[in-house]
Order: sequence, then C-alpha cells, then structure tokens
Amino acid sequence: AEVHGWLSPANLAAWADAVARELCAADPEGAGGVRGRQAALSGALGEEWLAARHAATRSGVRAFAAWHPAYGAWAEAVGLEQIALEADGRAPGPRTLAAARERIAATGARTMLVQNSAEEARAAAFARDAGLRLAVVPPLGEDPLATLRALREAVLAGAEDPAP
Repeated sequence: AEVHGWLSPANLAAWADAVARELCAADPEGAGGVRGRQAALSGALGEEWLAARHAATRSGVRAFAAWHPAYGAWAEAVGLEQIALEADGRAPGPRTLAAARERIAATGARTMLVQNSAEEARAAAFARDAGLRLAVVPPLGEDPLATLRALREAVLAGAEDPAP
C-alpha cells in the first residue's frame, strides 16, 4: 500500500468524488453545493497536477530524497523518483545511507523532504553531506491542495511558472 496515497492528485480526486457521492445520497437537498465544491476541487487538483508535471519536465529534476517515504504517491504522479531513507518506520543504517548517497548522486537529486522539525534535526547531517537542501513539508496538512503546492515548490523550486 502507498504511504500517504492522498498526495497523488488522482487518488485524492477519486476519494473526494466517492465522499461527495455519499454526501449527496445522505443529503439530497445539499447535493448541489456538494457537487459544486467537488467540481472546484477536481479542477484545482487537475491544474496542480499539470503545473507539477510541467515544472518537473522544465526543471530536469528526476528525483528527490525523503527521510520518511511519505511522498511516493506524489512522486509517481509527477514522474519523479523518491529516494526514501527510512523503511518500515526504522531509521536508516550505514548501508542504507551509503546506497541513498549513490542514488542521489546518480539522479542529481538536490532536495530532501522531511515531515517536521524533529525529522529535520535527524536528517540535517545527511542532507548536508549529500549536498541536499532540506525542506519541511508535512504530508498531513489540513489543506491537501496547499500540501501539493508546497511539494511542488520545495522539490521543483524556480522551475515552474507562478502557481495557477
């Protein structure tokens, strides 16, 4: 199963559509408002997905590192590789770190994502040694669309046109 699968715009749109259908069935009088909000969300998710794909293509970025493998669904949706250091909730050991350094060098990754300041502290030395810029992007933000935009900005900074 994907970790944090809602970071895929397609997954998020499909799940939001399923919720909207259930809400409309439960409250037919409010269905028009629900459908309108769902259409707006679907449109915004589609625009964000296109903006991220365009930015990834323009930037030439192929990969990014992540302390925790939270961002794989987004990476796949955008056409990038996530190089995760942590696996199964366990901190990486020396062999994992060495393999990650090799993969980072091979792909030209330049950013490492972390979920919070505690993770940032654990990842700082590795990121510095690997020549990566650290970016904190919590995958559990209250506004999933804002989280998707934050991912695009963190990983593909300067590679895209202004956000739609």
